Amino acid sequence: MLTILVAITLADPGKNFVQDIRLSPSTFIKSLSSNISLSNAPVFTIPTRTISGTAFGNSIMNVGPTEAREDLIFAQYLAGNIPDFMRNPIPITVTSGSNTLTYWVLPDVLSVGTDADYLRTSLNPLTAKKVADLYGCVLPTKKMAYQIWQAATIKLNPNPNGASYDATMMSTERMIFHNGKSQAALTNKVPGELVTGHKKDVVIYTGLFTYPKNVAIVGWWYPSLLRIDGRSSMFGSSCMYWPLLYF
Repeated sequence: MLTILVAITLADPGKNFVQDIRLSPSTFIKSLSSNISLSNAPVFTIPTRTISGTAFGNSIMNVGPTEAREDLIFAQYLAGNIPDFMRNPIPITVTSGSNTLTYWVLPDVLSVGTDADYLRTSLNPLTAKKVADLYGCVLPTKKMAYQIWQAATIKLNPNPNGASYDATMMSTERMIFHNGKSQAALTNKVPGELVTGHKKDVVIYTGLFTYPKNVAIVGWWYPSLLRIDGRSSMFGSSCMYWPLLYF
């Protein structure tokens, strides 16, 4: 289960916004966040020393799914150690009646490394929220996750690791293994297009008020709109829940 980040703006240029944020030489978004100085956020700074995804994965290989691993991964995002293509968000525009909303999403799930070598990092929702706050973004809702999947130009089929279904599912080794499967499915695609289907998404969901120690996830849709659990699309069905310790 991985994390996508969302920055929201309204498509009406007549609206008042707090500030424009430069994400890349060719991309500008507007932010509704008044308490975060995004102009200095680490995500917009290329670190002086960039660790590859392979090197970072090897460095945490023996660290289990603990708070220590979460801290080590978060430190990479704090340093701005993300691939350059992840600095160029993709706009998703939705319309309801006369209202239009555009929100911007990262082209892939949160990843550490370089364009040539990056690792998609599993995070628990608490750490994911910290990264979102750091970058002035939010986690998606289940409806947004589905809209993002619809808009994606690259839709990968769900490809779970399979057995064993035990504590090793949470290991760094399995994280790296599944990252390799996702990369192989992308073949020779150039990073930067919006990619979905390869991971479940951690989402904001009101049901978490009832299950505060759980994490809500959606996703793993096939191109036929069937989810990997056999349900048809996400509409009319609730999110799936996992205990927070699943990570």
